[in-house]
Amino acid sequence: IVKHAERKTVSQNAYFHKLIDILRLEMNCSFTRMKNEMVASYGAILSDELVMLTVAPDVIREWERPHVKYVSSETVTDKYGVKIEGHWYRLYKNVQDMTTYEMAKLITGTVQECENLGLDVITPDEKAYLEELLKGNKDA
Repeated sequence: IVKHAERKTVSQNAYFHKLIDILRLEMNCSFTRMKNEMVASYGAILSDELVMLTVAPDVIREWERPHVKYVSSETVTDKYGVKIEGHWYRLYKNVQDMTTYEMAKLITGTVQECENLGLDVITPDEKAYLEELLKGNKDA
């Protein structure tokens, strides 16, 4: 028997993006950068393997995809003998591929970031709903 993991709901997606918009306005940064920071902080890891890219951390944070978290840098030699700066990143799932549980974790972390800045973004009913999702099965 293969257990089916429920995909995130449209309302979860809309709420997450609303939170990102509130945070990015408060932090004075782009929507994409804020979304990447929240996914890299609270999202679901795609793979335990790291990937090396030559794109600098400040540049890749502004890309819509992939969602990544910078780990470290090192100088490597390419196949032509040229030394280049490589950056190791951890990959995270795209938001549309997350389960309801993974989205609940992402939203809960994002709400916490808002609360840390003194932004009131969640009602008691919404908080209770998220807590119920988090109590459920991690595959839900």
